Amino acid sequence: MNKNQLSFKVTKVINKLASSEIGSYIDLSLTPPDPFRGRGEIKLLVLGQDPTVHNPKHRKMLKVTLLLNQPGRLRRYMEDVCNGLDLDLDENVYATNLLKNFFTVPPDSLRKTKPEFFRKAADYWIPLLRDELEEFKNVPVLPLG
Repeated sequence: MNKNQLSFKVTKVINKLASSEIGSYIDLSLTPPDPFRGRGEIKLLVLGQDPTVHNPKHRKMLKVTLLLNQPGRLRRYMEDVCNGLDLDLDENVYATNLLKNFFTVPPDSLRKTKPEFFRKAADYWIPLLRDELEEFKNVPVLPLG
């Protein structure tokens, strides 16, 4: 699936979510980050939970999943993981989130007061995630979060 197709499908899911029973928690003011995609053969899929960081001011800085496009703690961690697997982060990794939209409150916080929240949100995103990852058959998945 190319970037434009994915963006179109992400927008459709967000619109459905916005009109759902959990719609009040969807932050429509922010554009979901793009997946991170290595330049070469993809040999590892990294799956994050969602892009909603705890500090709302930092959310608008997220343009690529897990901020793997810039220096930082998570990138260093993923470089170490990749080195241990004899992979190159910038060549062999595709990273995306299960839940692609931002929320007004981090889902981890909501899970404490509304345990069904994450499941309800995931129900909207799982079919798209399957489509998105279809091209990477037999590539191992490293879940984060």
